[in-house]
This record gives sequence, C-alpha cells and structure tokens, in this order.
Amino acid sequence: MPRRHRIAFENAHYHIFNRAASRKTACFTENHFQFFLKVLDYITHEYSVCIYAYCMMNNHYHLYMSTPKGNISEVMWYFGMVFTRYINKSINADGPLFKSRFRDVLVDSDSYSLHLTRYIHLNPVSANLVTLPESYRWSSYQHYIQSNEKPSFLNTSFITDHFCNAVELDEFTKLGIDEETHSFYRKKKIQRIWGDSAFCRQFY
Repeated sequence: MPRRHRIAFENAHYHIFNRAASRKTACFTENHFQFFLKVLDYITHEYSVCIYAYCMMNNHYHLYMSTPKGNISEVMWYFGMVFTRYINKSINADGPLFKSRFRDVLVDSDSYSLHLTRYIHLNPVSANLVTLPESYRWSSYQHYIQSNEKPSFLNTSFITDHFCNAVELDEFTKLGIDEETHSFYRKKKIQRIWGDSAFCRQFY
C-alpha cells in the first residue's frame, strides 16, 4: 500500500511520529516543548481527537491518538503547519522543520495499545536521556503514575483501565519493550498497519 494513501475512518487508532529534517538534532527550547503541548490541547478540542500518549524528543516526536471523526490528515496538516511556523519564527528560519509531513501506523488498539504506549514512554530511556521514564518532562508517562495534575487533553483511562493500579502499570512499562514491538519498529520500512492477522486482513 503506497505511503501517500492513508487509512482513515472513524475511531481509528494511530501511532503518529516524525523526525527533524536531515536527522539533525533540533534545538528545541522549553518554550518549544510547551508550545507542542498547547497544540495538542488545541487539536483535541478543535478536531475532536483523543490523545493517549505523547513524547517529544530533541529531534522527533511520538503521538498515540484516535480520530472519532476519521480526520487524521486534516489534524496532522494543522499540527505540522502551526508547529513548524512557530519554531521557524522563534529561530528566524524558514522551510520544513520535519523530514516529511508525518508518518502514521494504523494500530489494532485491542491487541497493541499497551505495547505502543510503553514503546512511546520508553523512548527517552532508550535514548539514554533518563533512567526512569517518569523523569522525562516532555512525555505523558509522568501523568500515568504520579499524582500531579495531567493535561486536560490527555486521556489516560483508556490505558489505566487495563491495570489494577499505577504500580501495576509501572511494572509493566519497566519490563521493557517486548521483542515483537522491537521487531516491528526496527525495520527500515515500517508497515502501515500493526495488528493481528484478522485486523490486517480488513485493509489488504
């Protein structure tokens, strides 16, 4: 299935990610990270998306979201346009900030939502930025296991309802990324769909 054709339908779940152009480390400041969160807040209200997990690194970001209205392309066009414009203005630059518009994987939420969320939250640990995922300020994990106030746009219950308490969720996360997830994301050409055989057959 060509990359230019996105699978979009109501209540679809996606892993959205993108990397800075030329794989360069973007010089994001705290203001840039804060603006990232503001844009996420805006799109949840304006486009009715649900955000379950996020992580913004120095040169890429990850989002786990669903689109009740089936409007993934419209949502991410707005996100990329506004975020790039803000960054370029703040550093007196122009041109594309990221290497592509965005990348997306349609996710079988029944089977892989917990694995995807763990993968996103362990990104800063995998990059050796922190030793504990809750120590990284610019991911949603801290709001899953700590009592600090979470952003209004973040839907945590979709994931936490699978666990008895925050301790159990934390133990699951710190088991590390499982081999199936590693195998899926280490490929040079990541597949467009992540799910069991029955789920994938719906789209091929």
